[in-house]
Amino acid sequence: MFKEIASYVQACRNCQAHKVDQVAPAGALHAINIQRPWEHVTVDLVEPLPRSHQGHTWLFVLQDRFTKWVELVSLLQATAKNTTKAITERVLLRHGRPDIVLSDNGIQFTSAAFTNRLAEFGIQHRIAPVYAPYCNSVERTIKSNHKNDDRPIRGG
Repeated sequence: MFKEIASYVQACRNCQAHKVDQVAPAGALHAINIQRPWEHVTVDLVEPLPRSHQGHTWLFVLQDRFTKWVELVSLLQATAKNTTKAITERVLLRHGRPDIVLSDNGIQFTSAAFTNRLAEFGIQHRIAPVYAPYCNSVERTIKSNHKNDDRPIRGG
């Protein structure tokens, strides 16, 4: 009986025109109020690049959302240990403790090593929604510039 009612309602033009949406309204967007440099940091990894002379193939990108300053760290491998060491040396020791670190949900960023390091310093770890690069300024920049940056490498 349920299937019959569902098919009737689907076929009824009047029913479809007056049907109430069952979806909750989207939340209101609001600007992030950042007061100081290195208060809010976004991080991401650039996919494997051509091997450098030192054997590095990955690029770890850290960006301050206040000043848009970027720190780049070349990595031999994209591991949780390497990203944890890089954020410690390039952000925590150099610029101080941020309030928020935003990353995607890569295993390097959701690992116990990375999340524990952030928790040690009282840093809130936020994970950007999947398939939403507009939430992570680093990811957005990488996606838009990556095609142009590797043209000399590809010979094009």
